[in-house]
Amino acid sequence: MKLTHIAATLLLTLAAIPAHASPSKGTMVAFPDVPPRSGTMFSDLEFRGSEPTSIVVTGQGGNVDCTVFNDKSSIVASDDGPANSCKFLITPKVRSKYTLLVTNVDPKQESKVTVLIQ
Repeated sequence: MKLTHIAATLLLTLAAIPAHASPSKGTMVAFPDVPPRSGTMFSDLEFRGSEPTSIVVTGQGGNVDCTVFNDKSSIVASDDGPANSCKFLITPKVRSKYTLLVTNVDPKQESKVTVLIQ
């Protein structure tokens, strides 16, 4: 991840959305609208230890980037490419909590996002 991208992400206005479900509790699906140059954060996502968790984010409009942080705020997965989707498969060693940051880096266009975690 580029330093300028990290700095820009930190400056974004973030709307924290509580996760109503997570892989340890079942599949989570969300459909947030992400305004230009802003992000949506899904926190307290609990993933089971030794079991793969799939995260798929797709956007319509805008340019979606995704970052997954562990409970120590370290980046464990990141996708800041030009595609309007992100796909991760994470297998934690032990049950742990994660945070997913979905960022729309487009300066003008809103992105209608679908987030699927299972």
